[in-house]
Amino acid sequence: MKNIEIKIQGQVKYSDWLRVVLRNFLISLMVMLIISIVFSWYLAIHDPSQCSICVGFLIFSSSFAIWTVILSLVTAFTLHVFKRQHVFESLNGLITSEEIRITQASLNQTINWKRYAKFKKFSKVLLLYDSPYSFHIFPKHIFEGEEDWEKFVNLVKIQVNAKKKDTL
Repeated sequence: MKNIEIKIQGQVKYSDWLRVVLRNFLISLMVMLIISIVFSWYLAIHDPSQCSICVGFLIFSSSFAIWTVILSLVTAFTLHVFKRQHVFESLNGLITSEEIRITQASLNQTINWKRYAKFKKFSKVLLLYDSPYSFHIFPKHIFEGEEDWEKFVNLVKIQVNAKKKDTL
């Protein structure tokens, strides 16, 4: 593979993190609410004597959804208030075919591509997962331009898919 170098500079903004985390929570909540509504409707149609169970189930599902949103907002607020340094600090870095190097005031990291198991690309953010629940955020605005962003996305596709082939 040709040696690629992409410079990054900027800061992961609170809105980048919030957009990704809340999006995942809201999708999960919507699916759960739709399932509970369909289940309750089915139960009410087929056995009207079970309406009290339907109402209870809907109340439980709704309160669970509300508490999940509240807890995710509290988590987001906590991150914002305490400003976890390594998440929101300004960063400089270099992305190559071999590794990702990130330099921040409180952290210097060199990450080999083999660490990443999968990725998710959104319109303005790319997530590189090193475990099912842990990821690095790469917002589009830390790249010098559209061309560097596209090079990065293509490099991620090549590197992460190459790892999948190696592990099969």
